Amino acid sequence: MGLVENGDGISTDDLLECKLHGGLGFEDMFDCFVYEGLSAEQTRARYCRAPSPVANTPVPVVDASLTDKFSMSLLSVDGECEMDLGDRYAIGVVTQGKGRVRAGKDEQTLGKSESFFVCANSGTLRLSGDMQLILCISH
Repeated sequence: MGLVENGDGISTDDLLECKLHGGLGFEDMFDCFVYEGLSAEQTRARYCRAPSPVANTPVPVVDASLTDKFSMSLLSVDGECEMDLGDRYAIGVVTQGKGRVRAGKDEQTLGKSESFFVCANSGTLRLSGDMQLILCISH
């Protein structure tokens, strides 16, 4: 099979290289990885976070030190708590217990392993009950 050129004189091989590797090239695309031989314990110590829940206070699991796209927190709801989302959206998954989630005019009762999505510009997120959840909020 020979090289095929599009109308601009660019070969399909050049197009594939650009699309597949973002223009970096095959060899350079692996530079973002760290090739170290770590034991399971060393890997957990370096990369895993084990937050302890604090009642009605989000405890960061993923924060700005890891990404500028979103935050992920562990939240233990004991009674009631609320947070202003502003123009951000949120996704939550209940990991223990059960409770109620309210945002805007919507309200939902959730239990373990159930999830919810809050649209951007919904305002205040209100949580009540006795539950623990993982909450991701966009930046």
